[in-house]
Amino acid sequence: MKKCKTFALLLSLAILINVKAQTNALHFDGNDNVKLAYNASMDYSTGNPFTIELWFRTSTGSSCEFLSNIINDIPAKGIVIGMIAGKPYFYTGNSSGVNSVYMTCNNTFNDGNWHHLACVSSGNSNASGMFIYVDGNVQTVVIGANNLTGPFNSGASYNLGSRNNGSYFYTGSFDELRFWSKALCPAEIIGRKNCHLVGNESQLLAYYNFNQGVASSNNTGINTLIDSSPAAVTGSLTGFILNGATSNWIASTTSISGTCGNFNLISVSGPTNICSGASVTLTASGSSQYTWSTGSNASSIIVVPSTNTVYSVNGGTATANCSGSNSVNISVMPSPTMNLVSSQSSLCSGSTISLSISGANSYTWNTGSNSASIIVAPTSNTVYSVVGSTSLTCLGNNSISISVSPSPTVIISASQLTVCAGSAVALSGSGADTYSFSNGATTNPIVVSPLINTFYTVLGTNTLSGCTATSGVLISAIICNGLQNNSALFSDLIISPNPFTQQLTIKNLQGENSIVLYNAIGQAILETKVNDKEYVLSLEYLEQGVYFLKVFMNGKEDQAVTKKIIKQ
Repeated sequence: MKKCKTFALLLSLAILINVKAQTNALHFDGNDNVKLAYNASMDYSTGNPFTIELWFRTSTGSSCEFLSNIINDIPAKGIVIGMIAGKPYFYTGNSSGVNSVYMTCNNTFNDGNWHHLACVSSGNSNASGMFIYVDGNVQTVVIGANNLTGPFNSGASYNLGSRNNGSYFYTGSFDELRFWSKALCPAEIIGRKNCHLVGNESQLLAYYNFNQGVASSNNTGINTLIDSSPAAVTGSLTGFILNGATSNWIASTTSISGTCGNFNLISVSGPTNICSGASVTLTASGSSQYTWSTGSNASSIIVVPSTNTVYSVNGGTATANCSGSNSVNISVMPSPTMNLVSSQSSLCSGSTISLSISGANSYTWNTGSNSASIIVAPTSNTVYSVVGSTSLTCLGNNSISISVSPSPTVIISASQLTVCAGSAVALSGSGADTYSFSNGATTNPIVVSPLINTFYTVLGTNTLSGCTATSGVLISAIICNGLQNNSALFSDLIISPNPFTQQLTIKNLQGENSIVLYNAIGQAILETKVNDKEYVLSLEYLEQGVYFLKVFMNGKEDQAVTKKIIKQ
């Protein structure tokens, strides 16, 4: 028993889901109609713009009325939408043929296919304000009467599928019946004809989507046409069989699908997110006349918002009585704040400097580098710039000017490049303001006395910029004029005092000796021969400096000794 109840519940649920999922229509067999409840807002009259639209499918060539709230033929007061010889017609009047507007389409639409019909009145009292649209296209019409004056509201409810007095029955199917308190323009008709309404659209008075019952099944219990709008203007089904493929709820084969979105005559296109300082082009479409919140009447405007800004536009058409508005919210994204840091703002030519950037996701330097940090070696005053981009492609930039001071061209000069060992050499620097030599001296020039080959350098500095440069020179120290020591022969030779001031005594001489005195550059300045073991040289006339004393035993070159002496 419990299993049976569960099965029945699931079956009922499946049927309910199937019912809701269907898109149905209602078939009329020429002997039935639907009487809508009376609603004063739908009892249109002169001065009230309105639109009535529905989908129909028929093959009949007989005169019939789709929708009517006329009670009697005379006076034929009210509204009639019908068909004669396959041609849809639209009638508003308060006296048949005398005080009415009556227009009939030139084309026939009783081809057995579904067609969308919209009858529009702008509230005028003549045919210039009335239009018939079929499948979204305005129809050329034959105007049978065009002399309406006074109100035409009948005070009666509408019959769907016949006239109120039970004549002019319709054979065919209906779907999606809608009553509006405004004159829909072509864009609105086209924009909504192929989708289901929600039911709460602005100025919608009543809405019947016919999605009731189970198609072509036993629907004898479903004899009320539901209005899906808040007004709930229901309709009573009269004369319907409600079972089978005719005079019943049937499956709709219209092109209707989905739910209509919020329709807007005016569309606005253009980016909604921009970077600070950038311009944006906004383009309105859907109309022929526009008025933007900026005051412009062009279809496209260029704006440069500094903060998040809403731009609105109103539009309308001069000939089709259409109007609408729309707006777009432009979000302004801040450009990145670029923080550029330099290890120094000035440097000397030939030096390097480090530049670092932050604040964005990616970077491009004018050097071509894409790194956040670069090392450069400018040779002259240079501006380094960088562009940064965020994930939203917003750009920022920054730059820095680096001052480059020229490094001095320092040259070291020597009075001689080759000297006798221990001889004096004058070194001087040029090209800078101050100098520092490799021997520690900071005066310029200096005197050095290399005993061996020596490489001297000088560091020159420009006082104002602090830029430096170096230069160097090699001084070769040689034994001059073949001066060589023979320590074995003259191991007992004594020359004193050394340094000396006036006299120099030579002791332990052996045999006949030749004595030669050389200056620092190897020139012989004194020569004498000595046979004594001790000899005194009077040298008070010599200038202070370094000298070399050479003693030749027996006058032989290979038996000689050289001593460095210093005069104070």
